[in-house]
Parts: sequence; C-alpha cells; structure tokens
Amino acid sequence: MARNRSIAFACFGRIGVVREDGSGEHYPTFDIPGQESWALGPAFSDGERIILTSRESAAIEKEVIGDLTTHTWVLDTRTGRIAEILTRDRPSKYIVCGALIAGEDRVLVQAMHDGEQRLHTMRLDGSDRFDLTPPGAGFHYGVEVSPDGGRVACHVTGGKFSDRYGPLPHPSYSICVIDLASGAKTVVTGDPDHLYFGPGWSADARELAFIDCRYKTDRAHYWADLCVADVASRAHRVVTEGQSHWYGTSYGPADARGGGSNMTRWVGAELSYTRKLPGSHPDCEHHP
Repeated sequence: MARNRSIAFACFGRIGVVREDGSGEHYPTFDIPGQESWALGPAFSDGERIILTSRESAAIEKEVIGDLTTHTWVLDTRTGRIAEILTRDRPSKYIVCGALIAGEDRVLVQAMHDGEQRLHTMRLDGSDRFDLTPPGAGFHYGVEVSPDGGRVACHVTGGKFSDRYGPLPHPSYSICVIDLASGAKTVVTGDPDHLYFGPGWSADARELAFIDCRYKTDRAHYWADLCVADVASRAHRVVTEGQSHWYGTSYGPADARGGGSNMTRWVGAELSYTRKLPGSHPDCEHHP
C-alpha cells in the first residue's frame, strides 16, 4: 500500500501540515518566545527535515526594508524537534534561506544590507560564508539553484552591472545567473520596458522560463507573458500572446486582503500557465 505522505504549507504566518488525502490537518506550535510569524524554507532530500524561518515581527513594512530579526531552524517532522541554524557569522539581522546546495551541507541565503538584498552561501551553522553578490549589485530574490547544482538563477532590480546593456541600473527587473563557486554573474535578459521575473530552470539546465510583464502600461502588474531563454546564448523567445498569463494575484476577504505572484514552472517539456479567460478581470482596480 502506498504511504500517505504529508504536505507542509504556510498560512497567515503559521506552518500547517496535512496528509495528501486531506486528512490530519494540523498546525505545529513551537515553544520559542518572541517569534510572531513562521515561513517554510527548502526541504532536505530525506523527506523528513524542513528548514523554517521565524520572524520577530509580522509587519510587512519591516520585512520589505529588512528592519526585523529572523531566525532559521531545522524541523525534524518525525520527532517534532526544532534546532536553530545559521547562528555564526550572520551577515545581517534579516536572512532567509533560499536553497540547499552542495550535498546539503551548505545553504544559499538572502540577506538585507542597507535596503539591498544580497546573496551569500554558508555552512548550516553559518560559518565559511561566501559573498555571492557585492554591495551595490542590486536587490536579488526569486532564487532557484540549477539542477546541476552549480548556478543560481534570480531576478534583480537596482544596482549597477556592466554587460551587453552597458553600465546601467538593472532595468526594472532583469534575469541573472550567478556561478555559486566564483560569484561570476551573467545577465540573461533585461529591458527598461519589461519586468522580467521568477526564473525557473529546465531539467537539463540549459533554459530558463520566466515572466514578462509590460509594467509601464500595466501599473498593477496583473498580466504577463511567458518567456524561455537559452542561458548560453542569452537569446529568449516569448511563448504566449497578449499578456494572457495572470501574474499579480489578489485574494482573500476584504478584512484579510492578500496578493502574490503566479509564476511559471517546467512540467516536463511544458510550462505551467495561469491563463486569462475572455472577459476576466481582477476583483480590484489599481490607483497610483
């Protein structure tokens, strides 16, 4: 008989667990004072340990500028025990674990420095830190490590870069690839008239799929097209038409309004797609 596996999820600052048949829904509590919000991080390959991030404040305005302290933990789902990691040589008070790398004894973290989010790798205890992005390189997030484990793709806004677009600030959002061993950075695509967002690797690590929002005419970032880029040549193509992917979501009741970003991801050789149907529209309007 197949094992009824569990699914972990985040819900309004809590961690939830439910079996794949929908039974056994519960919300673990952790006897750790001062933590107002919890979020899921990457899972270990053993399927039994998950990295969590806790925040000492749930205020979104503090998170955006990094003006809060986070803590990183490993949760053993078999025993319910939780242990703090990344306590040594912290690059800032706000760090979030974005991925496990290199045999799962190192992690990729995003850290806030003076209003800029930079990338670092380090051991699980926080030691042996390597700075992937220097000061002034821009605000990096949306990270995904390549299937071969050697590179990370992300989107970047702000900062300076010298590439085929010249020494200009990252235009709105650009798609970049960074070598995890050296920190060498390649701008795969960027354009001042486009907001490129949410890169995801193909299984052979040769291509990236991402979102293309025409943000100058769609100021609320509701709609987008899907793109695929060849990482080596940096040539990319648009694979949908008419900004027909529902990119900027809005959801929830009036007293608990939320929002987010619908990404695209590879499903074999195909891409996931949240397609706009004729006549559909968001449930709210955008006002500058």
